[in-house]
Amino acid sequence: MIYPPYFSIDNSGKLFGISYEIAKEVFKAAGYKVKFNILPYKRAVLNLFDKKDGIMMGIFAAIPGYEKLAITEVSYLLFPTTYFYNSKLKPEYSSITEIDQTKGKKVLVLDGTRLYEDIITKSGGQAIRLTNEAQVLAMLEAGRADFAHTSLLSGLHSIQINPSYSSLRALPFYTTVLPSGVVFREGSFDVRDAYLKAIKKMHVSGELLKIAKKAFKSYPNIDYSSLFLKDIGVNMNTPVTAQ
Repeated sequence: MIYPPYFSIDNSGKLFGISYEIAKEVFKAAGYKVKFNILPYKRAVLNLFDKKDGIMMGIFAAIPGYEKLAITEVSYLLFPTTYFYNSKLKPEYSSITEIDQTKGKKVLVLDGTRLYEDIITKSGGQAIRLTNEAQVLAMLEAGRADFAHTSLLSGLHSIQINPSYSSLRALPFYTTVLPSGVVFREGSFDVRDAYLKAIKKMHVSGELLKIAKKAFKSYPNIDYSSLFLKDIGVNMNTPVTAQ
C-alpha cells in the first residue's frame, strides 16, 4: 500500500520511504535477499495468512485475528496519529491541547481504522469514514468537518507537497502511538530472529537514526530519535527463539 512518507514510488517506479529503507538495510545486514511488492492492505494480509508471502510490513495492531494465527512481528518505528484542523476556517482550534476538547465535533477518518473510530467515539466525537487520506484532507480543507484524524507524518507529508492544504495544521498531541514493523508468517522464527539481531545492532550503532534522517530530510523539525522504540524487540506472545 502506498503510504508516504513510509512507502512511496517515484516516477520511475522505484520504491522509497523510511519503512522501505529500514527494512532493505536490515534484511541486507541479516543476510537475506527480499523482493518488495506494493499490494492493497487486505490482499497483503491474506497472502501472509495463506503463506503466499512470507513477510508483511505495516501496523501490527491493524491486522485482525493476529493472536489466533500466532504470526510474529518485530517493531522498530513508532506510528503517531493526531488530529488536523483548518487554521483558516477554525483558528480557535489552535488552543486545543487534549482530545476531550474535541467532544461533539465531526472527525474524518480512514475506512478500516476501527481503533481510531473507537478513540473518536469515546471522546464524544462523530467519526466520518472516507476511503483515502487525500479525500480526508480535501474535505477538511473544504470545511466539511472539524478535524481529520490520521498519521502525523503522512499528514505533514501531504500538506507539504500539496499547496491547497497550506491552511491545515496538526494539533500538539498524539491520539495513538502504534508500533510499525515487519510481520513474519507463522513459524518463521529463523528469519525473524536474524532480522531482530540485525536491527538491534543497527539501533545501538545509530544506523537506524541515520536512515531516518535521510528518509525524512525534508522534515527538519522532527525529533527522529522519538520515532523509534527504546527497546526494539518482538511484540508478540511467541518465543524469541524457536524451540
